[in-house]
Amino acid sequence: MVADVLDDAGLLDDDRQPAILAWFTISTASLPALMRDEPTEWLQEMRHGSTSPPRRKPRADSTISTHLRWALPTLQQWATRHVV
Repeated sequence: MVADVLDDAGLLDDDRQPAILAWFTISTASLPALMRDEPTEWLQEMRHGSTSPPRRKPRADSTISTHLRWALPTLQQWATRHVV
């Protein structure tokens, strides 16, 4: 009963931001703006999946962070060498 009242009042909505989004923003902040666009699109596709080729099922946040932790050193190195 109490849960129904709270739900009707909109107080049971989980409006917290997933931790991976804050971590991603902090982790990619040192990249130039042009280089942040593609990883940001990649993050959205990894989190929500894609129905257009190449199709992708949504992935767990832990999988996404593991992939990005492997890619970040290379992205940061490219940013210092190749982006003007």
